[in-house]
Amino acid sequence: MKKYLIALSLVASLGLLSGCDKKPAEPPKPAAEAAKPVEAPKPLTKVSVRMPWIIHYASTGQSVAAEMGYFKEQGLEVDILPGSVENAPIRKVLTGEDTFGIVEPAQVITGIVKQQMPLVILAVTAQRSPMCMMSRASANIKTVKDFVGKRVGYNPLFDFGYLAMLKKANVDRKKIKEVRASFSLDPFLQGQADSWPVYVSNEPFVARAKGIDVTLICADEVGVAMFDHAVFARKDFVEKNPAVVEAFLKGLSKGWLTTFKDTDKAVDIMTKRFKDLDVAVEKKHLAAFVPLLIADRAKTNGFGWVEPAMMDELGQLMKSLGLIDQAPPGASFVDNSFLLKFDRKIQ
Repeated sequence: MKKYLIALSLVASLGLLSGCDKKPAEPPKPAAEAAKPVEAPKPLTKVSVRMPWIIHYASTGQSVAAEMGYFKEQGLEVDILPGSVENAPIRKVLTGEDTFGIVEPAQVITGIVKQQMPLVILAVTAQRSPMCMMSRASANIKTVKDFVGKRVGYNPLFDFGYLAMLKKANVDRKKIKEVRASFSLDPFLQGQADSWPVYVSNEPFVARAKGIDVTLICADEVGVAMFDHAVFARKDFVEKNPAVVEAFLKGLSKGWLTTFKDTDKAVDIMTKRFKDLDVAVEKKHLAAFVPLLIADRAKTNGFGWVEPAMMDELGQLMKSLGLIDQAPPGASFVDNSFLLKFDRKIQ
């Protein structure tokens, strides 16, 4: 009997212990809260950028920024538009038809001096000018001095680099047989000139593809410091819309920095947007163009760097060539404050 009572006591104790192990029943869960309404995305601010000429390799950074959503990340919808004589970037920006433009900074300086255009340079994407004089190898033009007595293409709309090269080499322009040049390469291809103004990243490929052996004399190689592809806007727009300006430059910079990492992939991205471009051709041209964008000050100050001293130097060169009467101080039309707000380091 005693053993039975002990066993019964143990069973009871085990029952109590097992009861202690059980978790208390959870209170019933409250009914699910009503789903919160999803906020509608903020509308994108629409802006446009007018390129210097047709859309091609020089527009890769902009195209990558648009296709990869970099502009959208900044709250922008950017229309990338081709330029031409009729659709000149400066004219389009001044009239308000376009928000931003890209041209040679010399054009902005000329407009400021001669027509008091209220423009501001915000960045300079090409730290070196792509301008070169392309000559037939058979003409034996190896230096600027060799232009004397030769038929040299001269384009009044593209004269700055050519004139600067003559001045640097102390060559008398009157001793050159100048041929009126247009933006068509046909006269050179047809043998009507010995030398022709070109971009290092463009026309030389065309001439060589035609079987013409050519040589190049480029502005930066003969000590003519020039810059190209200045991003500009109207001064009043910049003052009233600083957030938009910063957003555009951020997206643009990210597009080009992505391009630098893999130029072939960048062209593939660009040609999804502009399907009429020849992928193989654009890859060759872009490979020749990129070194101009990552050179000199860009190495230390980041992509797109511009400062008043650069434009002071350019203005004085233009004045020495008689292109302008007075060189405006760079500080009066250069605003690099937006570039200083984000990282543009070239890896």
